[in-house]
Amino acid sequence: METANFYLDMALAWEYPDDGVADLAARIATGSPPESRTELEAFQEEIGRRPADENREEFTRAFDMNPVCFPYVGYHLHGDTYERGAFMVRAKAALAGRGIDAGAELPDHISLAFRLLARAGDASPDGAWMKAALRAAFARITATAEKIPAPYGHLARATAAIF
Repeated sequence: METANFYLDMALAWEYPDDGVADLAARIATGSPPESRTELEAFQEEIGRRPADENREEFTRAFDMNPVCFPYVGYHLHGDTYERGAFMVRAKAALAGRGIDAGAELPDHISLAFRLLARAGDASPDGAWMKAALRAAFARITATAEKIPAPYGHLARATAAIF
């Protein structure tokens, strides 16, 4: 498994799905580390048997309408507080320092965290900081993962297993 490519694929999995999400899910499951493979294979199976429009609906239901799993690292660590603001400032600086454009997305989005890990590496100061933040955020997310509908509940549990 090439870690940077795996992290980039995970970044895509945490974004609003396009028509290629079934191929992405298959690629992720194939290249996944052993500790997350079972959940990623279940994610692949669920994604693969649904039409693209239904996968988009499930994504919206899981992440946009479910406060248990808003896809924002800082939100899970700090809630809607000034501390989250400080987290986002640091994330934005780390992303910019690696040439990653957040576009219209908030800088603490999970997909951007994976992009940072792919560019910075696990051992760099920015990578180590974000990896620790993801570990803490997913400890909270997976504590209530049964409330996250399939297929994205599988993705959340797989992500927690990685960290």
